[in-house]
Amino acid sequence: MGKLYITGMGADRPGMVAAITDVIFKYSGNIEESSMTILAGQFTFIVIASFAENVNLDVIMDSYKQVQTDKGCTVFVQRMDDDSERPDVPEFEEMPYMISIAGDDRTGITAYFTKILAMHKASITDLNAKTINGENGPAYVLMIECLLPKQLNRQQFEQDLAKQGEALNVEVTYHPLELVAL
Repeated sequence: MGKLYITGMGADRPGMVAAITDVIFKYSGNIEESSMTILAGQFTFIVIASFAENVNLDVIMDSYKQVQTDKGCTVFVQRMDDDSERPDVPEFEEMPYMISIAGDDRTGITAYFTKILAMHKASITDLNAKTINGENGPAYVLMIECLLPKQLNRQQFEQDLAKQGEALNVEVTYHPLELVAL
């Protein structure tokens, strides 16, 4: 069968991860990548799992229908196209970078900064945002992990980040992430 995307969400309750991963285990699948978190009280997940060629997609989908009934969640299963090629993808640096943005909450912070990254052809590998209680009311914290293209005009990139930070009155920091050997 190959690889599957398994995604979904539901009210956070004990046993959600066990139920989702048990279906993969039951059919001898292998979790290759996953991200699971709670957003506004909803458990959300994305899993990429590989399965042997003899595993039937309909059987896996039926198993997740039972998980949906038992756990009160929604699960989507989709075959992953192994042959998909991304056109015009620049060559990236090996070192990931972290961009941190923090300041008073206002509409558009994420959109403005991700547009700068897109304009400079950076690839976002992880993004987390949260509104928290600040000294002057709601504060917004945005963390973007990204890969920068090797041909990046670093001076222009840094100027664009700083200019947007000033325009929105938010603090912007940018630094390479240290890789940890596992």
